[in-house]
Amino acid sequence: MRESQRARVFIAGACVAGVIAGTSFVASGALGSSDAARPAEDSFSALVAPAPAHFEPELSDLAKTVGADSLEARNMRVLGRNLGTFNSRLIAFSANAGKTICYALLGQKSSDPGASYCYQPNSGLLPDELADQHFSVMAPQHYVQGQYGTQLFGVAFDDVVKIRAEVKGEWVNVPVKDNGLFLDLPGVRTRNGEVGVVEATLRGGLKQFYDTRTGL
Repeated sequence: MRESQRARVFIAGACVAGVIAGTSFVASGALGSSDAARPAEDSFSALVAPAPAHFEPELSDLAKTVGADSLEARNMRVLGRNLGTFNSRLIAFSANAGKTICYALLGQKSSDPGASYCYQPNSGLLPDELADQHFSVMAPQHYVQGQYGTQLFGVAFDDVVKIRAEVKGEWVNVPVKDNGLFLDLPGVRTRNGEVGVVEATLRGGLKQFYDTRTGL
């Protein structure tokens, strides 16, 4: 495949563990707290509701890295299909008896841009800004066939009723379905700060924030 056809993925404010076939795999530094963290999967109905087992071979190494057992590794859930420019799939699964939550965006082709992130929502090692946060989001910038773009995606607890993101100084609603969230932003560059704060509104009106520019 010619270099001009490959997807290049850029993620700001995160520790990138590696890039495989256009997909960046990222692990949270808080994963070291797996023994002390409380299970979190019950906060995501899509992860505990009865559903056929689903397996994504592309994520098998990630599942092993975060300590998923054989059942967890084969019990991935599809939170969204045919998303955005690359007809992507939003996948999620839990590991470590529900303490670790992983989510990934996988393009239709292995060379399409995508990324994956694992974290422990109830870890005591999270920074104060992220402690008790009821959503997690990434906004990786890509460059494909001469065009820049950003895909904003992540997961949200059951009690999140609305999410919006600051894009080029304007608030844009982010669709949320089955605990997954996704927004396609062709032409938008995360590296230029064009995606800023993401705001989640919880049931009851409480608002939580995450700044994609700083990772907090």
